[in-house]
Amino acid sequence: PPTVMAKKSAGSETSAPKMDSTLWAINLGVDYGDLYDRQNIAAIAPEGEAGIDALDYFEPPALPGDVSLYFEIFEDESIRALRRDVRAPFTEGVAWNLVLRCQGGGLLDLDISGAGDVPDEHGVYLLTQDGRIDLRQSEQVAVRVGSGGETRLRLVVGEPEFVQEQEQTMPRPYALRLAYPNPFNPKTTLGFTLPRTSHVSLDIFDVRGRLVRNLVDDDYEAGLHEVPWNGLDNGGRGVSAGVYFTRMQTGEFQQTGKMTLVR
Repeated sequence: PPTVMAKKSAGSETSAPKMDSTLWAINLGVDYGDLYDRQNIAAIAPEGEAGIDALDYFEPPALPGDVSLYFEIFEDESIRALRRDVRAPFTEGVAWNLVLRCQGGGLLDLDISGAGDVPDEHGVYLLTQDGRIDLRQSEQVAVRVGSGGETRLRLVVGEPEFVQEQEQTMPRPYALRLAYPNPFNPKTTLGFTLPRTSHVSLDIFDVRGRLVRNLVDDDYEAGLHEVPWNGLDNGGRGVSAGVYFTRMQTGEFQQTGKMTLVR
C-alpha cells in the first residue's frame, strides 16, 4: 500500500524492518502536521545491486498537497523514485540520494531508525544543505524545505574519507555562505556551493562600492568550496579595518555577503 497518507495513525511502526537476508536496514519517515510518508528503507543485502533490482520498491505517486520522501536513482537515462533501495555489501561506503518534497515548503520532522544495526566501524550520516548529522547520535532531524517545495538530502554510511567525499559532492543550490570568522583579523574564509560545474566570480568591494580584490574567477565542480582571504587587495597591500562586501556571480545567479575586518 502507498506510504504517503493524509492522516497520521496512533502507534505507527517506526523501527526499520529487516527482510530476508538483509544485513541491516535504515528506515526514514517524515511528518508534517497531519501528513506523513513513512517506511522508506535503505538496506544492505547480499543480493542487492547498485541499480534497480527485485528487492527495490517504487515510490507511489503522492497526492496533491502531500509530503513525500523518496530515494532518487538514475537508470537508463531516467530518474526513478524508490521507497525501498537495497544495495550490495560494500568496502569503503555507500550513499543514497533522497528527495524531500512539501508543497509551499516548511520545517519538517524526519524520524530515522536502524543506525544502531550498522557495524560500528562505519559512520552513519544524513547530509543536508547545512551540513552533516550523525544518526548514531540523533534519530530525529528537522529539515527545512524552501518555498520551491523541494530539498535534496543524502544518507551516507562508510569510512571517514568516503563520507567527506560524499559531503563535497552533495547536490546543493547556488549559495554564498557566510564568511568565518566574522569579524576577522587577519584572515577569513569564504564558502560557496554549486549544484553543477560552473564558472564562478567572487569579488570583494569596500563600502563605497570600489573593487578591492578579485578573489575567484574560475570553473568549479559541483559541491562545497572554500576560499581564504587574507585582507590584501589586488596589489598585495593590506586593506584598512572596516566593512567589506563579497559578491558571488555564476551565470544568472548573484549573491552578496557582508564581513568586517578589525585591526
